[in-house]
Amino acid sequence: MKEFFTRAIFGLIYAATLLSSTYYSKHTFYVVFFIIMLLCLKEFSKLIKFSKKWIFVIAILLFFSFTDYLPGYIIYTFTIISVVIPFVNYFINEKISKEDISNFFLSTIYIILPFGLLLRIPFSHGSYDATIIIAVFIFIWTNDSFAYIVGKSIGKHKLIERISPNKTIEGFIGGIVATNIMAYIISIYYPNLNMLHWFILANITGLFAVMGDLVESKFKRLANVKDSANVIPGHGGFLDRLDSLILVAPFVYLFLQLV
Repeated sequence: MKEFFTRAIFGLIYAATLLSSTYYSKHTFYVVFFIIMLLCLKEFSKLIKFSKKWIFVIAILLFFSFTDYLPGYIIYTFTIISVVIPFVNYFINEKISKEDISNFFLSTIYIILPFGLLLRIPFSHGSYDATIIIAVFIFIWTNDSFAYIVGKSIGKHKLIERISPNKTIEGFIGGIVATNIMAYIISIYYPNLNMLHWFILANITGLFAVMGDLVESKFKRLANVKDSANVIPGHGGFLDRLDSLILVAPFVYLFLQLV
């Protein structure tokens, strides 16, 4: 029971921080997710045993290139520098290996770029609008909660047992259904997207949230650890909390560009 209350309290603090910072302004949104990105990158680097500190320089440059603080030529400069750094290190430093280059690309694709695209989601209508990104948070939490409840109650058929033995097909379906119900509720109060688009957004989120969780579970299984870190009591690390959002963000961004 104590573990349940610990998990619930810190879960509420985590959710309140994300929602309040995102809703308040783009500046607080940037600050909070900048910190979270660096923490997730630190945890991921530990998982894959990537110790090169210059990856954090690249993360900072690329992160700011996705904000609306900088003019275009600065963005292009930061992007070029970010790509050049590992290759320069590779040629002038014998300690840089091909594995380091591979880990650089893996860290960039899995952590840095998704956070960059996440920053662009609230600007899908031009100016900063927190509604859609907050809705994505709510979809992920709804999907996760009901997948757990349904899976725990009636789940019998494993989804992908060799990666995540606790996930069930019944739980997956329950999470998707609940997320679509939430999309209907949100579409009534926030008509900045039409109902069909909200449903599509909910299903994109539900599907890739589960895939994001499975991808991180695979990394943890390869590293032979239960959690990416032990910094949030009852929840593990920040990567454990953000694994779904990391994979959801690029596909939500792409969808919003199409519509």
